[in-house]
Amino acid sequence: MFGLIWKGYLEHFQFDGSILTGESTTPHTEFVCTRDNYSNFMLDVDIKTEGGHYANGGVQFRSSWSTEVNTGLFGHVHPVAGYQVDVGFMGPEISWGGLWDEMRRVRMLAAVNASLVQAYVNVTGWNHIQISAIGSRIDVLLNGISTVHYVESDARISTTGVICFQTESFETYPIKVSYKNLLLRPSFPG
Repeated sequence: MFGLIWKGYLEHFQFDGSILTGESTTPHTEFVCTRDNYSNFMLDVDIKTEGGHYANGGVQFRSSWSTEVNTGLFGHVHPVAGYQVDVGFMGPEISWGGLWDEMRRVRMLAAVNASLVQAYVNVTGWNHIQISAIGSRIDVLLNGISTVHYVESDARISTTGVICFQTESFETYPIKVSYKNLLLRPSFPG
């Protein structure tokens, strides 16, 4: 699964041979990213969050990794900018399957229908995310249910970049975000 070469905050992630787990006890964003860039692809992964309404994570893609450190929306410091399929919670709000633009436009590009997602998300267990990024089109499925169909209209936004896995706590509260069963199909035909 994780036979890829990684860069990032490796000290905040453990890999036991089949599951990648990121942990945080402070209100910071931590990433582990591929070294290679990907453009058109389909990615499948199972994700579980632990830490209740404080636990947040996600899958970054078509993202840039900078050696410069940026301060994000919530004062979090990190060097990754790009699309992110959000998982977990943002305080009381469920964010599973939404599309966020991390450190560029710093906003939700495609919010989820909270009542739909609550009906399909397993809050204490594993959830399956499928991301399809083909040209300007991004589609996301959460447990087989479509949560995002987004078409990028800004030609300045890159269609290539690294893929990252993220863990984030909004408070000083211990959280975990785990990832398993990663299947990445680069150059997936559209």
